[in-house]
Amino acid sequence: MWKKFKAFLLKIKTNSYVYISHEAQIKGRTYRLRLMQESDIKEVLAVERDVYFGEVPWTRSNFLLELRNPLKHLYLVITDNEKVIGFAGSRVRRENCHITNIAVASTHQNQGIGTYLLNEVKKYGKEMNAKELSLEVRMSNKNAQRLYRRFGFVSEKVLKGYYTEIKDDGLRMVYALKEEEHASN
Repeated sequence: MWKKFKAFLLKIKTNSYVYISHEAQIKGRTYRLRLMQESDIKEVLAVERDVYFGEVPWTRSNFLLELRNPLKHLYLVITDNEKVIGFAGSRVRRENCHITNIAVASTHQNQGIGTYLLNEVKKYGKEMNAKELSLEVRMSNKNAQRLYRRFGFVSEKVLKGYYTEIKDDGLRMVYALKEEEHASN
């Protein structure tokens, strides 16, 4: 039974995406993008604490589960002098590339890093033949909503009581990946 299950999981991962670490020039500064590793989680949690005012929406266990998940996913970190300053995570299911988490340290916000991370996830979604990107954002997080709208996301649905730990509603936003974007791959 276990062998059959492992074979099934292998089939799911067959279309896995090979992400190549690289340097990125963003507004005149050089950063490094690479796949998130388990050893990055401590710094990723520090970015979360910074961005979410001391809160940690995702725990170490949440990140470990995602990194070890056999389904199609992409978790990236962006570093400045080897220090994690941001990250993005996504998973693909059917024709949807869902952004599970994205954050940039407050000291590095409004510098194009969030947009760069979104573009990396967009490339991944296209490679995985997704038709749309989706995410949820706190209704109170107007800065993030502005970033997503500038990128091309549109509001789809208000999710009442979605963020139970902080008693905030969520907003589901989607971005349609156009046919010509798929053709360019």
